[in-house]
Amino acid sequence: MSDPFALMHLMTAKLCHDIATPLGALGLGLEMALSNERIDKDTQDLLLTSSETAKLKLKVYRALLSASGNSPTFSETKQIITDLCHNSKVRLVFDIKATMLPDGLFCRLVLGASFMVIEALHKGGLLAVHIKPSLNDESMELMLVSEGEMVQLRPGYMEILKGEQALKDQSSRTILPFYLKMMAAQYKKKIDCELESHHKLYLTIY
Repeated sequence: MSDPFALMHLMTAKLCHDIATPLGALGLGLEMALSNERIDKDTQDLLLTSSETAKLKLKVYRALLSASGNSPTFSETKQIITDLCHNSKVRLVFDIKATMLPDGLFCRLVLGASFMVIEALHKGGLLAVHIKPSLNDESMELMLVSEGEMVQLRPGYMEILKGEQALKDQSSRTILPFYLKMMAAQYKKKIDCELESHHKLYLTIY
């Protein structure tokens, strides 16, 4: 990583972009509410959904950008993923074949991968999170399987996950999968990602 500050700048830009969208909707909803004596149900739903989305994404990025070796914990990570799925109408299943899971970097990997895959389930669906001990060392391996009516990663994500790209070629729109690959390398793992007929996505960190 030639310029860690560039990485943080791009991740910060991504954070700001993701939070700006629900906050913009929240502002629009408030304008609509203030222009009427009564707040209709659609406006109420817009305000509540936008507020919850903004708060949830703050939790995601606070955990993803943590500098602590023990943060986030797996229980915190699991709760954030559960909330993300609920917010996106995604059914969540955990399949954990380990008695204890490491906190910190591994949890950031689980969260970052889940966040990215949940975003790919544009019309809801299912996310299965499989975690098992590695056969080669004391680390963990992760496989995410997502199924839905429409499964599609954001433009450029697949190319970054499956190829080798430099930091200088990234933007705030593509930095998330790059950051995920960087964390995987730090955990001494590789990433594989496969899309099956736009209805099923496999993401493996092994």
